[in-house]
Amino acid sequence: MSQEQWHVVSMAVQSNTPIILWGEPGIGKSRRIEQLAKSLGYDIETVIASIREPSDFCGLPVVQEGGTVKFAPPDFAHRLMEGRKSILFLDEISTAPAAVQAALMRVVLDRTIGDFVLPKDVAVIAAANPAETTAGCWDLSAPLANRFAHVNIDIQIGEWTKWAEGNPIDIVGSKVPESWQEYKESALVLFSVFLKSNSGLLHKLPKDSKNSSRAWPSPRSWEMASIMLAACRSTLMADMHPISVECIKSCVGEGAMTEFLAWRRDLDLPDPTELLQHPKKWKIPKRSDIILLTLNSLAIHVIEDGSILKWEQAWDVLDRIIENKQPDLAAMAGRKLARRKPEGAKNPKCAVKLFELLEAAEK
Repeated sequence: MSQEQWHVVSMAVQSNTPIILWGEPGIGKSRRIEQLAKSLGYDIETVIASIREPSDFCGLPVVQEGGTVKFAPPDFAHRLMEGRKSILFLDEISTAPAAVQAALMRVVLDRTIGDFVLPKDVAVIAAANPAETTAGCWDLSAPLANRFAHVNIDIQIGEWTKWAEGNPIDIVGSKVPESWQEYKESALVLFSVFLKSNSGLLHKLPKDSKNSSRAWPSPRSWEMASIMLAACRSTLMADMHPISVECIKSCVGEGAMTEFLAWRRDLDLPDPTELLQHPKKWKIPKRSDIILLTLNSLAIHVIEDGSILKWEQAWDVLDRIIENKQPDLAAMAGRKLARRKPEGAKNPKCAVKLFELLEAAEK
């Protein structure tokens, strides 16, 4: 398994994105997930999906006084509710019967087992064998597959020999800070702008069962991609960093990812530092999508830096957009900056002007 793939799995765990690892039997999927859990400081609860019943995930119906019914979760769900950081590892998911796979949909998406809602610190990882490699193996149903990010793993001889010789293997990747969710809004905006000009990729269900059991684009998977990209951005990885690319691919598939990257390269957004130093030299683009993304990129850069100087300079850039009679395009970046005002910074006149214009437009 490549280092980039480990980063993707680590990002998924830390951002609480359900992820499934595909690989042939015997290559060490289970062992490596156990290593990852230990490295991140997570407990792990392994459930072999192929030998479970639907009631193990939906809950066993128990009649209460008065005729009401509760769905009692199994022991492993009780252990996950104890409040520790944990991974629910669903192994052998592709050999689970269709009824069990259907029951798993609520576990993966709604994070619900019986009447329990899993704590936020419980991550979900699954492992599966390709249908062509294992007897009694089925392709995942499209609805279940679309609830996961997907990573293909294979044998890396260097990694195995390093482990066999007693050397430590780094499988954690970058640690995601607690503030990572602050980057989700701008990642959603990025994909939203992309999909406005590529609407056919908002929802594109593959026609064959093999491809529909892997990653494919849908409103749900684009949201998952925004979560993964937010985690990447929070660790200072650019949108086109190899790990960011792998994260997006794991959610929406290679075809949609390739189209997105081509579009993203064509944007040619200005360097935030140069823009802050020389706002009047910036030739405001005619395309509103490029303006919107430039300002959001600028806001992220300024918030990461945390300095008063850059925060105040950012409002000079927004002022140019307001003077260009496009306050709506400056609104999102302006709100971001206002929420993260550094201590000691002065209130810029531009901010007052921006929010007055927005309030007037809403009346």
